[in-house]
Amino acid sequence: MFKKFLLALFFLLSFNVDATHLLGGEIVWKCKPNGKYQFTLVLYRECGGITLPTSAQSLATNAGVSISCAFISTTDVVPSCYTGTTTCAGATSGTGKMQKYVYRSGDITLTGTPPASGWYFTWSSCCRPSSITNVVSPGGASYLLRAIMYPYTPPGATSALSAGTAANPTCFDSSPNFLEDPQVISCTGVDAVYNNLGYDPDLDSLHYNWSYPWDASSYSANPSSNSVNFVSGYTYNSPLPSGSSSTPATIDGETGEISFNSSVAGSWATCVVIEEWRNGQLIGAVYRDLPIFTLSCSPPTGLCSSFSVSSPPSLDISLDSSLMNQLVLVPVVNSAGDTTQYSLNASIGDSIKLNITSFDPSVHPNCTSQDIQFRVNGGNMSSAANYGNANSCLFNPPCATLTSLNPGGVFTYPGINSTQFKWIIDTAHLSYGGLAALNSYEFYFIASDDECPINRLRTIKLVVNVQTDLPSPPSISNHCTRNTNSGILLEWTPNIDTGSAWGYYLIHHYDTAGFASILDTVYPWNTSTYYDAISDTNVVNQYTIQSVSALGLASSHSTIIGKEIQVNYSSQGGIKNLTWSLSNMSSGNVLPSILRKRLYSTANWTTLDSVTGLNQYIDSSSFCSSNVQYEVSSNGNCYARSLPFFESDNTPPDAININYATVNSQNTLEVDFTRSSQSDVTFYRVYELDTNSFYQLQDSIAVNNTQNPIQLSINPLASSKRILITAIDSCGNQSSVINSNSFETLHLKIEPNDSSFILTWNNQINDQGTVLYSIFWQEYNGSTSGNYNLKANQLDTSIILARDLDFENYCGYVQSKSSSSQYYSESNKVCISFVDIPENDIEFSIRPNPSNGVFTIDLIEIEGRYQAEVLDMLGQSIYKRELSNGENIIRLSKSITSGSYMLKVTNKQSGLSENRVLIVQ
Repeated sequence: MFKKFLLALFFLLSFNVDATHLLGGEIVWKCKPNGKYQFTLVLYRECGGITLPTSAQSLATNAGVSISCAFISTTDVVPSCYTGTTTCAGATSGTGKMQKYVYRSGDITLTGTPPASGWYFTWSSCCRPSSITNVVSPGGASYLLRAIMYPYTPPGATSALSAGTAANPTCFDSSPNFLEDPQVISCTGVDAVYNNLGYDPDLDSLHYNWSYPWDASSYSANPSSNSVNFVSGYTYNSPLPSGSSSTPATIDGETGEISFNSSVAGSWATCVVIEEWRNGQLIGAVYRDLPIFTLSCSPPTGLCSSFSVSSPPSLDISLDSSLMNQLVLVPVVNSAGDTTQYSLNASIGDSIKLNITSFDPSVHPNCTSQDIQFRVNGGNMSSAANYGNANSCLFNPPCATLTSLNPGGVFTYPGINSTQFKWIIDTAHLSYGGLAALNSYEFYFIASDDECPINRLRTIKLVVNVQTDLPSPPSISNHCTRNTNSGILLEWTPNIDTGSAWGYYLIHHYDTAGFASILDTVYPWNTSTYYDAISDTNVVNQYTIQSVSALGLASSHSTIIGKEIQVNYSSQGGIKNLTWSLSNMSSGNVLPSILRKRLYSTANWTTLDSVTGLNQYIDSSSFCSSNVQYEVSSNGNCYARSLPFFESDNTPPDAININYATVNSQNTLEVDFTRSSQSDVTFYRVYELDTNSFYQLQDSIAVNNTQNPIQLSINPLASSKRILITAIDSCGNQSSVINSNSFETLHLKIEPNDSSFILTWNNQINDQGTVLYSIFWQEYNGSTSGNYNLKANQLDTSIILARDLDFENYCGYVQSKSSSSQYYSESNKVCISFVDIPENDIEFSIRPNPSNGVFTIDLIEIEGRYQAEVLDMLGQSIYKRELSNGENIIRLSKSITSGSYMLKVTNKQSGLSENRVLIVQ
């Protein structure tokens, strides 16, 4: 007995000692078919530290039960890169490599109803790693992991659901969970994206946010009181560096995507909460308390290091055009212009087929192609290893499947990875687990490469909304009932949506104790009133109404009549016209006074206005793509709430006008444009017309960058550039490309010969009216340039200038000015040098240099046979040809990449050669 006590004490003490290697974890629960709950505790520990115990772990709770979680398994959670799969073996602390420990309870019986503040479930231990950067004295801070289960009142019910009794347990909810292990390692100076990939087994709506990492030994209803002590400059909702060279961490409340760019190496304590909402009620919250690591990465070196670029793969998703059903993918775009989510509406019998392509052209430092791994997660995604079994998934089959279009049918392939997603919508997708009308299914598409030391990845979320054939409940025009001589009057507006075919209305009555019973059945569809002649008119009576189709499918309950009034709305151009009925209750007239608005997925209301005595209000405020609800109240007495409705701002900003685009004295392209006057514009996109007459995205401009002109990251030296700018608003709407005016830059070319220079440039077509060209020229010797002098003002787009043989260096540019514009544009600055060549050297020149791979060698040698050869920086020959005296046009292969090369001209008789650096852009 004494030995057993010592052994138990050893495990307890060893856990506390090892706690500095503990990184964090989460707690989740599952509602079992037998009405009981199963809890799972997940812990993460640093590789390189002492292992965590495999003994059972206990959860603390206020639900009146004991919860013990037995050890289940452990797995390595580390990046896998092209130099070899990495494991915990040999790993050191502080690198973010970790092991996942899973502990799980048996079936737990909970009884009664959670309090308003919820049942909490916690696990605590000391201590956090001493390497945490954003916490004061992190080695002395503890962990308190938590999850909260809140009460839930179904529509039409007057009290929250009970978890049942010990003899008859009836669980009603499974918590949100995570589809993948966390990937929390990034390199400094890299735009990093990390997604917790949350899902809900009951298809409840999820909302993501930052929360407090807890340093405590017991639960507190005030989250901030248990928080770790953050270092100055860091908070729970800004836990990563946010200095001038760092982009602070942000979290997308809808997709859960976390993005940041840290210039500082370290490990940063963070906590993410996933809230689950059902019918506008918060019913659960789980917390993942886990640090994010930013490392000063030293990527492997190799022959191709200079060509290796660290960037995530692209991820393109499109509807397959072979299907006849008219489905539409609606993108959700973040402030950087990246698509992070698609939504798609589908009906029973629809087939969804998506073509998915991921591309990463960069090579590894050892010159091998990057392997792109593609995977999909989701409750209705096939759980088979090859995603091919349509009968096996977390939710109702038929399940979505994925087919590899790569050779060999693999899902990891070098360079480019192509797959096809298929899903057939069935009646089984109208509800899940007995929860009717929960019909939004989420999938996560993930493409990751095998870069070292950190894999880069891109994630896009797909939300499929299955359109039901259930009838909708009638619209209630007056929530507050009215007493008449014929009884209590109920009024509603017949609903056009009757499902497959009309059946009848079902009237439900709630007594003073809150118990519901079916009062009556009303068959004519066009009925809009009902008199309750049975109930006591001296008490508050409440009612709900359902519509039932001919197939027996019942709608959800209407909102409660008898204590509320209904807010109706109509929307046009983002302006909402709200109307409601001034109610007549048994206690007398009640006039609405306060109007509020909220996102349906949140509990926070925003007061819009005081509307005492009115029954109409115009709201011009808007949300991008969200379910919205309004409320009108009168002194907290009778209040009205609108049904949740989807509000979407699809109005694009006005088209952007470019005043001019010019090349400045540093040969950099800069543009002057008129900023949008609309307040919700967040940034601008800059497009360039390519050789195939398509506009390609090249740059972006922050809305707070008010410089005019502004420099762009577009090289104007190789050719003229046609530029177009669009505005993007806070909802991702883009101004019209068709109605935007583009602007083409001037591009100057100079061809020299022994006695003159031929200057040519493109015609300036941006402005109406007469365009005058001013030619500026300078000639000088040595390294100090002279002053530009105006040589001519003309309408033509070419001129010949005599060469003054007393000078070595010649430079020129062209300026255009339209008679109909106050602006002018300038071309690129072109310089040519003629330097006396010693007799032993070969005299030749290159133009232009830099070039796009097409250039001219002017050979000024009369006697001898000459050869040109282009070598890469490894000394390998990539081009060779004979040269003749005078002009020799060289065209390198289009497959040659941009960079520096060596041009070698050789006299084949004497063997003498001359080398010049050649730059290809």
